[in-house]
Amino acid sequence: MTTNKKTELKLFEVLSESHINTRLDTYLAKIEEIGSRSFVEKLIENQCVSVNEKKRKSSYRLQLKDKIEVLFPTTSHDTSELQPLSLNLDVKYEDSDLIVINKPAGLVVHPAAGHDNDTLVNALIARKTTLANSADPLRPGVVHRLDKDTSGLLVLAKSSEAYEHLVECFKKRSVLRTYWALVYGEPKEDSFTIKSYIARHPKHRKKFHSTQLANFENEQTASAQEEKGLGKLAISHFKKEFSRSGLTLLRVKLETGRTHQIRVHISEYGFPIVGDETYGGSTKRIKSLKSMKLRTMISSLNRFALHAAELGLEHPTTKKSLSFSSDWPDDLSELVKYWKDH
Repeated sequence: MTTNKKTELKLFEVLSESHINTRLDTYLAKIEEIGSRSFVEKLIENQCVSVNEKKRKSSYRLQLKDKIEVLFPTTSHDTSELQPLSLNLDVKYEDSDLIVINKPAGLVVHPAAGHDNDTLVNALIARKTTLANSADPLRPGVVHRLDKDTSGLLVLAKSSEAYEHLVECFKKRSVLRTYWALVYGEPKEDSFTIKSYIARHPKHRKKFHSTQLANFENEQTASAQEEKGLGKLAISHFKKEFSRSGLTLLRVKLETGRTHQIRVHISEYGFPIVGDETYGGSTKRIKSLKSMKLRTMISSLNRFALHAAELGLEHPTTKKSLSFSSDWPDDLSELVKYWKDH
């Protein structure tokens, strides 16, 4: 796939003593042509920022006469070179600012390695949906993601104002995200919270893991821990809804949204998600179930049993509260109903 690589390099120099020891991201966010911390984070994440010809983290403390180079994507969401994908989408809501999609399992959100033209973004291009600028030309409008085999509700921004607003809402943890997860085992607690620092697994590059548990939410502490390479603070709230026959239905509320967060947290707690081969929900666990019918139904799944069921957010323009819900998709609905009834 060919992507739009047009960029513009701009140089900024620290000339005021008042900026000494200021964080790099804080300094850049105050520059008019950048304008927000969220855009800065994307630029740094995509290796578009250098200080004195060296890549630096957001937390880098500036010194007098530091020279900051920023590589701006000048046509950051020119999707004309991305291939459209003809696909019927379940649109829950749409206006000039945002679009809410009920994503099916098996669909990747945006183009990435191995998925050039078969993603949700490609499908939105096909229906000629306007998507907001982002620092990554392959992620227009994307403010959060669902894993390929996670189904459910996802919001994308259509205007730049909506993009900035939604990014800030996610950062402030004001967006309601509730998931349903069917897991192996039966937790003793009716409800529990898991806090940890999550980073990419050192040996298995497609996996993530908790580097250490966390008993705090202090932003400065979390930033310091991240700088040490311990990963990003992740907080998940779990509530047991129903248990029987070696399986449990959990209601999960996300406070943060790290990659694979729910899957990592609940598997490390000892209750992997049904069908999640990567994090312990393998076919070996099926043998622990007495019901042969249940074993057969789980074996036939082509995804894991995780569904984004509720999404609540503040509209970027009207400031009204928006709330959306999504029932289990057919493949999981049939499984859950049979399990509950038998």
